[in-house]
Amino acid sequence: MKTALFGYCIFFLFLISACSKLEKTDAPVDYPAAYVINGESNSISIINIESDELVQSCQFKKGSWPHHIYSNSTEDKLVVSLVGTDLSSGHAGHGEADDSYLMILDASNLKILACTKTNSATHNAIFMNSDEEVWITEMEDQGTILKLDAKSLKEKGSIAVGSTPLEITKDPNGTYVFVANGSGNSISVVSAATGEVVKTIPVGLEPVGAWPASNNKMYVDCEVSKQIYEIDVTTLTVTDTIALTYTPAYVAYNQTLSELWVSDAQNGGVHNYQLVAGSWVEQAFLATGSNAHAIAFNADYSKAYVTNQGQGNVSVINPTTFVKIKDITVETKPNGIYIRD
Repeated sequence: MKTALFGYCIFFLFLISACSKLEKTDAPVDYPAAYVINGESNSISIINIESDELVQSCQFKKGSWPHHIYSNSTEDKLVVSLVGTDLSSGHAGHGEADDSYLMILDASNLKILACTKTNSATHNAIFMNSDEEVWITEMEDQGTILKLDAKSLKEKGSIAVGSTPLEITKDPNGTYVFVANGSGNSISVVSAATGEVVKTIPVGLEPVGAWPASNNKMYVDCEVSKQIYEIDVTTLTVTDTIALTYTPAYVAYNQTLSELWVSDAQNGGVHNYQLVAGSWVEQAFLATGSNAHAIAFNADYSKAYVTNQGQGNVSVINPTTFVKIKDITVETKPNGIYIRD
């Protein structure tokens, strides 16, 4: 049983084909919420971001090690990849997994709308083409994007990319899809309209994700070389490189303050950067918790949320003062987070 502020959420197992179904929760998510993925606990924690309190935690009954979570354009559906392997200490050598699944959930009650077992570990998934498709990456040496039907999760096609593709993202306008090729040390840029690779951009060692920003840039975090690469979406060229002294885990752009935030898995916190004379310069570091990972802002950028994998909690930050407001205990090894408000 999972502890909750306003009650308990217990999901029972029903076998449907190869996948389990989760019972509809008695506490509908009809409030501004943060959905937090807990890798080791194999669960989702839901936080009310008005009160910043944990409401409930609900466990997957199929698959293991869920990682990141994304929404469709109308925010009524969520897609979660259960990677089947622990990525909290790094991404190298995790291509094969026997317990990897992909699930689409109803955002209001976490009912599973579609589920499929994947052939290999899948880092994450995103909705594409007016939410009619879901695209995933297969973390294999011969990297592939699979295009799936968003209702049935049946395969519709594939796109060859670089070696060991990890995070798949798209720019804010949805023109391109960006795939971080972990072993290929590159970013594959795919046309969302045609599904063709239009460019392969070399970056540092072991890129994990190309994170979108409202300034028309993508920010690539390279775990091994400890660098951030800035890619201009219009020209598809590298426009800046930030050398780090720590292992980055995630990059988020605060459009209100024109700041770049980088989570520090090595030291457990977030670094704040601002543009000074055209270059990103670090302004401050804020300790959040062990193995800090994903960063998400609410809609008006008045609060930020950071998942701390080694701490089992989520830190709430005031972006204006860059001060931690509180920590919210969730479950074991929280990583991905999605905010719906």
